[in-house]
Formats: sequence, C-alpha cells, structure tokens
Amino acid sequence: MQLFVRGGNAASRSVVLDVQQGDLIRDVLRKYEAKEGFPVDALRVIFQGKLLDHDKALNYYNIKHGDTLNAIVTNTKCFSATSITSLRVEKCRVIHPSIHLSRFLFPSGGNSSERVEHTIPESSVENRARLLEAYNAGCKTIVQIVGDDYGKPRIGVFDIKSQTTVYQAAKLLFGDLKLKLEGLCEYSTVVSILSEVEVGRAASVRNAQMALIMSVSPWEAKHLKALAELHDTTVTLGKRDRTIFEKDRAISEKDRIIDEERRTAQKLTNTIKEKDSTIQHHEAAIAEHRKTTKKLTNTNFEKDATIMKHKATIKERDAAIHSLQDENARLGQQNASLERDRLSGARLHQISAAELGCLVTNIDSEVTRLTQLRGAAEDQRAKTEVAERERESTCMACLEEPRAVVLPCGCKVYCGSCYERILAGGTDDADAEEDFEPEPTSKCPLCSKPF
Repeated sequence: MQLFVRGGNAASRSVVLDVQQGDLIRDVLRKYEAKEGFPVDALRVIFQGKLLDHDKALNYYNIKHGDTLNAIVTNTKCFSATSITSLRVEKCRVIHPSIHLSRFLFPSGGNSSERVEHTIPESSVENRARLLEAYNAGCKTIVQIVGDDYGKPRIGVFDIKSQTTVYQAAKLLFGDLKLKLEGLCEYSTVVSILSEVEVGRAASVRNAQMALIMSVSPWEAKHLKALAELHDTTVTLGKRDRTIFEKDRAISEKDRIIDEERRTAQKLTNTIKEKDSTIQHHEAAIAEHRKTTKKLTNTNFEKDATIMKHKATIKERDAAIHSLQDENARLGQQNASLERDRLSGARLHQISAAELGCLVTNIDSEVTRLTQLRGAAEDQRAKTEVAERERESTCMACLEEPRAVVLPCGCKVYCGSCYERILAGGTDDADAEEDFEPEPTSKCPLCSKPF
C-alpha cells in the first residue's frame, strides 16, 4: 500500500512511500530518510494528532492505504553536514567579527501581549531573506530569536502579513518557553534548536534562525502562539480577578460600614423613642401636678372663703358679745342705780311689794341669762382662737403639714413639699383644655404677690 509523508514544515512536500501493513514506523522513516535526507532519530511521526512509537507497526495504529503521516524534526544534533545542506541551511561558518549580532536578531517591540506590526527594513538583509523564504513556503506563523536574556535566547512568535511585514503575536523567554512546553520538550523542534544556540555568537544565532524557519512545523508555531495568548489571557483574567476581589472587598467593607451605620441609626431611633416616651411621661406627670395644684389652689380659695365667712361670723358674734357686754354694763349700771336707790330708799319705798318682787325676779333671771351667755361666748371664743392658730400654722395647700417655707413676700403659707410641687407646676396648654385662666407665675394666697 502507499502512504503520504509530509515533512516537518510547510516548505516540505509530501512524499509517497510504498509500505506494508506490518512495517514498523521506524522502517517507514528509513524510507523517508532515503528520499529526503531526514535522519530517523531526528524525526517524530504524528498521525491524527497522536505521537507514534517508532517500534510499533502500522496496523497497530490502524493506518491504511492513502493515509498521511506528519514527520516532525525534534533533534537537530542528529543532522549531518549533508542533511543540513538538503534543508537549505548553510553550514556553520566563521563570521567576520565586524558583523554585529543584531543583524541576525528579528525585530520586536512592545509588551509580550501587545500585538505590534513590524516592517523589516531593506538594510536587514538576513531577516528579509528568511521572511521571504517563509512567505514563499506558505507559512502563516514563524518563530524567531529577538534578543538575549542573560545568555539565554528570547524568542518571538510572528504572524506573516506580507513579504516584508509581520505582526508580533507573542514574546517569550527561553525559560518560560520550556515551562509552557513541559512534557513536550523532548519532541519540540523549537526547544531542541534553542538549546544548542549560543546567543553571544552571531554564526550560531544565524544558523538557529534559519533552522527555526526550515524545521519548525506550523502546528508548533501555532501552539506557541496559542500558549502565549493563553498566558496573556490568564494574566488578564488574574488581573481582573484581583480587581474583582478588591472591588468585592471594598463592597464588603462598604456593606459592613452601612450595617454599622444602620445599627447606629437603629440605636439612635430606639434612644429617641425612649426619650420621647420619657418626655411624654414627664409631660403627663407635669399636667397631673398642674391639675393637682389648681385643685389645691381652688380648695385654698374655698377654704379662704370659708375662713372669711368664719371670720365674719366671729365678728358678728364679737359684735353680739360687745352688745351683750354693753347691755350687761347698762343693766349693771341700772342694777347699781337700783341698789343705790334701794339702799338710799329714794324710790324703792315708793314701789309696792308685788312690784319689787317682780323686779327682783326679772333681775335674777336676766343676770342668770347674761351669765350663761357670757360663759358660752367665752368658750366659743377660746375654740375659735385655737382653730385660727391651727389654721395659721398649717400648710394652705395640703392642710396637714406645718408651714415651713417663707415666701419672698414674707408670708409663711406652704410646707416644703407643697412649695416644690407648686414651683414645678408652671403653666402649659392644659390650662386652655380645662378652661383655666393661665397664670404667668404662682402667687401668694394671702397677699397675691407672685413668687
């Protein structure tokens, strides 16, 4: 049966080989080496994305007539001078020291993730020649050395736009490249070529640059480009994740501050409610005290009116007593006059015995009545004086405790507790609700002076 074997880059043509189902992969590569000059130990074979073992047969991988195998160059140490010539790579030769290393470095710029367009100038003959060869071979992506990093090559992955223009797709350090291709370094043509290059030697860099053009397969260049893009995407996502984390943390901090402010506001609201409730209780107590004070004031007014009535009654009784005393004095004078007349005998001898007996009886009864009236008046007067003294020494508000506070006007009318309660009473809208005439200040109940 016949198989098609494609070389390690886009410039290599497909070779038709006559093989048998039981042939080993190594036997197929020997036939390919006979036609194309690629050493067997420098090649790895890929079929349908799977790396094939050299010591296994074609029928093991179910390879049939007309299938295509991809041969990839992975180890440039196995190349002889003749094979290198067949790859159109010039043998390493001594380059004049005046030729600077930068002549063979591919141009690059910007960040590793920044897509930059580069136009190869006419003065860079080597770079133009390599780019033109890759362009003519139909390559879309190439790998080139762009600089030196402490003795290790720095490489760039470029998308070809035209014969003189490329787009920088990625820029990698050799250490990062090996890290990204971990597990594949043994089969990587790029790693194999770059491991042998001496960045300080222009000839070594020149040969490596040409080998990267001729030997690196398109899938490996695209793989490197994809890895670089994945790395850039990962870095970008990491930055976004950090930004999101910082924003989430800031939002959490703001939420915490808002929660604290809400709790503080709730505490303040509860405190205000408690104070409002306390104020309402105080206002109710003050209103109650004012009502009590007004009731006491009205009671005092009533008691004052009663006292005035008692005083008027006492005055009337005193007047009656004075009248009785006057009448008693008149009768005493009359009795004395009669007694003198009797003793003198001026008129009594002129009155009959019956008249004298009647006179004596009248005089005795009148004297008895006056004596009894005088005794009752004296008893009532003593009781009235005691009651007046008690009223004058008892608080005019509660009528229980003794008077203890002297007002600014000089009157002593209230006990200590009633005085403090009256001072705390004041006036408010409760006066209007109960139809009381508002008073600006409290007044003395005796002299009506404010205090």
